[in-house]
Amino acid sequence: MEPLNETNKNDRASVVGDAIDYIKELLRTVNELKSLVEKKSESLIRSSWIQRKSKDSEVDVRIIDNEVTIKIVQRKRINDNNCILVYVPKVLDELKLDLQHVGGGHIGDFCSFLFNSKICEGSSVYASAIANKLIEVMDRSLAPI
Repeated sequence: MEPLNETNKNDRASVVGDAIDYIKELLRTVNELKSLVEKKSESLIRSSWIQRKSKDSEVDVRIIDNEVTIKIVQRKRINDNNCILVYVPKVLDELKLDLQHVGGGHIGDFCSFLFNSKICEGSSVYASAIANKLIEVMDRSLAPI
């Protein structure tokens, strides 16, 4: 092993200094990339749309960001004109959707309603899950007793 002289010490110190500078630059790059990823994920808008139909019911679900719009059209039953208004809010509550507004009424032989809701914090519900659950519940509500 060669004895350390002043030149070798300077060379090693220079190499270590360069390595430290390089590591600091890598850390700055990592932090910049993390910041870009965070900004990108904040700007992403979740959007989906799906429509499901059965014999007597039609459900149209649209999600944009955390806003959910649901249109339901169902054949009226003679004795139960408000079955949509009874069952849908329960389903929305089960799916952790915050009901904001309801509008609609009767058009000929059909009931048509529009539900506006918001996805609650932490929920990862999708349009297909909402539509499938609503069709299932609506068809069950129309099944003969």
